[in-house]
Amino acid sequence: RLPYLALLIFAVSLTLAATNWSKRALRSVGNRPVVTLTAVGLGCAVLTAVVSISPTSLHGSEMIANEAGLRNASTYATIALMLPVSWLYWRRFRLGLDIVQASLSIAAIMTAAAVVSMHFGQLWRLSWWDYHGCLLAGFAGTAYAVFTRWRTTRTAATVLESAFDDDPLTHIAQNYPTPLRHLVEAMEDRDSYTHGHSARTAALAVSIGVRMGLDADRLRVLAQGAYLHDIGKLGIPDEILNKPGSLTAEERVIINTHPDLGCQLAAAHEVLTPCLPIIRHHHERLDGAGYPDGLSGQDIPILARIAAVADVWDALTTDRAYRPGWSPQRALDHMVEGAGAHLDPQVLATLLDIASDMGIKPSGLIGDPSAVDAAIEDCHETGESHGDLTPALERQLAEITAAATGPRISA
Repeated sequence: RLPYLALLIFAVSLTLAATNWSKRALRSVGNRPVVTLTAVGLGCAVLTAVVSISPTSLHGSEMIANEAGLRNASTYATIALMLPVSWLYWRRFRLGLDIVQASLSIAAIMTAAAVVSMHFGQLWRLSWWDYHGCLLAGFAGTAYAVFTRWRTTRTAATVLESAFDDDPLTHIAQNYPTPLRHLVEAMEDRDSYTHGHSARTAALAVSIGVRMGLDADRLRVLAQGAYLHDIGKLGIPDEILNKPGSLTAEERVIINTHPDLGCQLAAAHEVLTPCLPIIRHHHERLDGAGYPDGLSGQDIPILARIAAVADVWDALTTDRAYRPGWSPQRALDHMVEGAGAHLDPQVLATLLDIASDMGIKPSGLIGDPSAVDAAIEDCHETGESHGDLTPALERQLAEITAAATGPRISA
């Protein structure tokens, strides 16, 4: 009976760990790992000792009431829990390509296979012994994955927190490629506002993408591209980027080069190639009046259209060098008026759904589309530069800027 009970308890525990409502209980357990593991370990040790010393104890030699029915119920309950949980962890693995998520998914499948082998196999035959191999493979793989991740983070709590987090962006960010991290660090060192804006844009873009039903691969590209959409501003002079007022025509030409500049910076790293259309086209307009390529309508990549809506929302609702941030309701009023000409109506409708869930709705007053234009066009930031670029990045920027013409990045 103990294997049935053990597998059912594991199935219930892994299912609870995957649910959002159990996070508070898990956090309290995680804050006392020594106490928790000692209590569970001692309990298992005592139980094992009792049944080993006296196999007839705890009904060891007698059937309990409706034992066959209880074993059937335990078997089917374990399978019913493990199959959807395995799929859940596999989807999280697809988001961040995290070895821990993959191992949890495999462990769940192996647990379902183990209970099938144990229940339907013939005692002491190979069909029954299979369940030992399934459990060994599942749990050994998970232990190896957690240990591998712990070697890089040196914090077991960090590994487990991210493993059981249900936020898609958490899993995507867990395995951001190294070149992206280096570019983000350079951006944060130079201008903390741009970094914060990019992080918020990525988070909202992923929320919109999830609501629109994008698959894991496209969500991962969307998060990375939205995070890097303004990376080209590393090459914009501080006096333009931080100007507390409207830009001149000459300054506008310079700042409008940042999508192309950012695209070329990212293109130097092959792993970031899928992000290039987002970086290059997040300032295009549906009516064709955007830049740098004047794309219109469906010619603008859908991921760039999603990033554009998230970008405009953050631009309107946060403080800029030339105006304070607007209220969410006022921002929605103006964005609704910009739908169709500037912003993708379907993407904007998804943002409205997300805002509605938070209790935010447009007031119904007529907005001003030019306000959206200003939010996108006057995209220079508030604040001051905090640091210098690394020599390697400075050389790359200098080479790109000095080139009269360069290879165009295809959407």
